[in-house]
Amino acid sequence: TSRFAVYYFFKRLKELGKDTRYVSRCRIISIGKSTTEKLSEYGISPDLQPRNESSNGILNLIKSEKIRKRKILIPRSEIAVNTLPIKLKEAGNDITTVTIYRNVLPERINKIDLSEVDTVVFTSPSCVRNFSKIYNKIPGHLKYISRGCETENEMLISGIMNS
Repeated sequence: TSRFAVYYFFKRLKELGKDTRYVSRCRIISIGKSTTEKLSEYGISPDLQPRNESSNGILNLIKSEKIRKRKILIPRSEIAVNTLPIKLKEAGNDITTVTIYRNVLPERINKIDLSEVDTVVFTSPSCVRNFSKIYNKIPGHLKYISRGCETENEMLISGIMNS
């Protein structure tokens, strides 16, 4: 589901004395380009990658590929949105989620002057939450771009974007 999930998944495999051969019989689905690029660093090309780089993109791809009654592992962060595992389970799959990394704010944050910024790009729901924590009052002049429905929903919840 992310390049970080790929990194920490393979880091843990190595700690367990295993390598990429451990997943040789698995079908691998990548959520998007950056995840696929990270997989390629481990010599892996995903079997599937949705055009729409989001959980909904994966869900639509799995539906179109008629993937049902499978055992699916989703390595992810502890704050990942549950849409994907819930919908995959509803589609008749056996889902296992594994928390393999924590998504936390750094101890030291260098805030920038938002009056000198025109546009903010949010790449994940946690990015929206962290931005909101760091900048309590968000200037009205900013324009926003979001990657995926989950990120857009978080923007609505946080009040960054109006419905």
